[in-house]
Amino acid sequence: MRFSFLAYLSISLVTAALVNIADNTQTPELVVVELQGNTTKCTWDGVQINDPVSWDALKEYEYQTPGEDTDEPTHIDNEIRVIVKKMTVKEKIGQMTQIQVGQLVDCNGFLNETAVRYWINEWKVGSFLESPGNHNGRYRWYSPQTFADFTDAVQRIALENGPKIPVIWGLDSVRGANYVKGAVMFPAGIGAAATFDPQFAYDAGRVAAKDTRAAGVHWAFAPISDLGVNKLWSRTYENFGEDPYLSA
Repeated sequence: MRFSFLAYLSISLVTAALVNIADNTQTPELVVVELQGNTTKCTWDGVQINDPVSWDALKEYEYQTPGEDTDEPTHIDNEIRVIVKKMTVKEKIGQMTQIQVGQLVDCNGFLNETAVRYWINEWKVGSFLESPGNHNGRYRWYSPQTFADFTDAVQRIALENGPKIPVIWGLDSVRGANYVKGAVMFPAGIGAAATFDPQFAYDAGRVAAKDTRAAGVHWAFAPISDLGVNKLWSRTYENFGEDPYLSA
């Protein structure tokens, strides 16, 4: 439902934004806001530690095989249409905006709920990305439970503030869910392509999706289907190379 919402919203956004630009020729002022964290005093020395949460791994599980995936929706739910129709231009733009998680971490490495409310109430932001571990969070790698506690807290605030629309969380799970503690690691895209084994690439993607979702993240930025035609691009290794046939 959330992805259908974004797809439909992109059309509304372009139309509404063009109308708004035509009617408003003033240059918006730059607003600088100092956000207070959850605590009034910064006591953390900034040295990250290992997430102490552990769990028992599953020995095996089942997942769909190629060709059995659910078809894409062919229509937009009426509920979505009603929500979009009621939204302002600012809310539509906000829903198409994605903020890096570092904007939500306080000086002690915890979730800054004040900042979450600010981004959602003031700018109507609809999406966040990345792991707190990369942006001054308490832990180097977040366990699925701790990560999900973080994203669930943001989700709860989103449903109580602003447009009251669930947020979409994105994560670069390009070698498996490499930002989730205990996830299964796989070769990056160029390594998977070197196997010339579509089933291997598919299996790696399914496992990465499972491990990513366990952290409360809905959107894995993988697999990456771009063609690596420019060798100067420093992240070429994340896709399957420059051969369209192989990538397809």
